[in-house]
Amino acid sequence: MRSARRSQREICGLLVEGNSFSIKCVESSDVDDRPTVIIIPGPGGGNAYVQLYANALIEHGIRTRYLTGVDECISFGKHVSGSVINVHWPENLWGRPRREETAERWHISLKREARRRLLKWRQMKRFIRWLKQEQRAGRQIWWTLHNVRSHEGHDIVDEMGFRQLKNIATRLLVHSVSAIDEFSVRYGEPAASTLVCHGNYDGVLHTPRDKEVIRNALGIPRDGLVFALVGNVRDYKGLDTIVDAFQQLGNRVSCVIAGKPSGAAAAMIRRARQLDNTIVIDRYLDDQEYRDVVEASDGILLPYRRITTRGALLHAMSCARGVIASDCAYFREILGGEPEAGVLVRSDDVDSLVAGIVEYCSMESSKRGKAARRVADNYCWREVVGDLVTEIRRSHRSIAE
Repeated sequence: MRSARRSQREICGLLVEGNSFSIKCVESSDVDDRPTVIIIPGPGGGNAYVQLYANALIEHGIRTRYLTGVDECISFGKHVSGSVINVHWPENLWGRPRREETAERWHISLKREARRRLLKWRQMKRFIRWLKQEQRAGRQIWWTLHNVRSHEGHDIVDEMGFRQLKNIATRLLVHSVSAIDEFSVRYGEPAASTLVCHGNYDGVLHTPRDKEVIRNALGIPRDGLVFALVGNVRDYKGLDTIVDAFQQLGNRVSCVIAGKPSGAAAAMIRRARQLDNTIVIDRYLDDQEYRDVVEASDGILLPYRRITTRGALLHAMSCARGVIASDCAYFREILGGEPEAGVLVRSDDVDSLVAGIVEYCSMESSKRGKAARRVADNYCWREVVGDLVTEIRRSHRSIAE
């Protein structure tokens, strides 16, 4: 009896509902005929996307439930009600070995990478097998595509998993028209697709400190133009191009590189520290610090080498900050109607980035900010999920019948 009670508590701990995302137990007698979406994984991990997305669904009367990982899906998935399973970032789900295997992998000195991939492959197969079982039980499998290829390293296991998930997903949710084209070229046409644009960050942004106070704390010139690369510092974000560009620009402008580096970016951080016009904060930033760095900046640097979609763009727009971004399909699509919200440059091209920064500086500051906010206002969450809510309700009715 004791273990049964504990199991019930564990299951209830996976069920989250409401704008506050507080834990809520759902008794078996709790009859609620509203459409329900099971979101995998739940909110957390420093990314507000799932929280914003779920809040928008709840505003439309859609219930949300969460499962946090592969083990939880397999152990407790059948106890969670919902007609639609909505998968996000599957590469992160199977990229983590099972808990009982984690300690084991660190004792392996030889063939560590092969062992890591084997564990990852097992997790991927377990997750895909579970999704197939749920599909046979009558649930629809919807995949929200954030990346056609994982930004943090896309290996053969991710490729296999994406292809298998594509074959079983009944609907692909994409943030842009360009994303569906990119996906179709690589994996083939999905069974069905719905455009669900990435919404803005209104409602979760922290109130920034005074701009002058932030600049004094960071050692940034009070009146100079400042550009920032904020968030986890990764090689695909074009850090080497940024460093070379600001070396050319000299003291005309300042740069802030703020975030925890990894991989090849760590070596480039050492180069950045040597520049007189660049300030480096090479550690994880909490939400308040992130917001403060953006507030202290005049523009956000997004000269990424590759993306499918990226929340950093709408975050900057929500903060009324323009961007200098690479000329990729997603950035073109979002910024196309507001040229004063940002400047597009060629990726991996130092001269193009320098010219883009100079062009951006020539724009009137107030116009840049207003244009950025107009972009953000176009992507209100309640509006962007409208078509999706229609599909959720249609799916719920078809299952009920």
